[in-house]
Amino acid sequence: MLAVVPDVTGFAGEQTVTTGITRIAVDRDPTARINGIDERVNVDVAVIDTAGDDSHPDLNIWAWSNCTDDQTVNHDVDGHGTHVGGTIGALDNDFGVVGVAPGARLWNIKVMRPDANGRSFYFGSWIICALDLVTLYATDQGDDLCDIEVANASLGGNGADSNCQTDVNETCSTRPFARPLPPGCRWSSRP
Repeated sequence: MLAVVPDVTGFAGEQTVTTGITRIAVDRDPTARINGIDERVNVDVAVIDTAGDDSHPDLNIWAWSNCTDDQTVNHDVDGHGTHVGGTIGALDNDFGVVGVAPGARLWNIKVMRPDANGRSFYFGSWIICALDLVTLYATDQGDDLCDIEVANASLGGNGADSNCQTDVNETCSTRPFARPLPPGCRWSSRP
């Protein structure tokens, strides 16, 4: 049996303030100013990951680099880097989600690429490359452009390579702005 019913009108969803944002009270933080108006937080964050989608309308991609051997420079094959970038700095606007630091300038540093089966992986040397870039650009370049103040690397893996870990620890601990914190590092260019 068929019925004739009036058509309904649908509307695009509004911006979502996720549970994570409310759990850490960012929605009440005066620096973040989460109110649906695009008032960007003045911070530069390096996202050390799978790149990130540099054309995503909800992200403020400031710069990018590629530490892998993959010639597809800023293409996020599995979406992880884009997701991380959104968690950090998705714009405070009328769609998508809002990030912890809405509108933060994101510096995508690609350290992972897909293997033959499509699974993202990294080499320790690619991580060291990213740490070197963060070190370089966390220091004032004298160009009146912004400098990296925070870095995020959400990486994991099996086993341990003591030489690679030593290199990471030395890179983090020999920089005046670096403070190694397990399970990774967080940097601040202004101690």
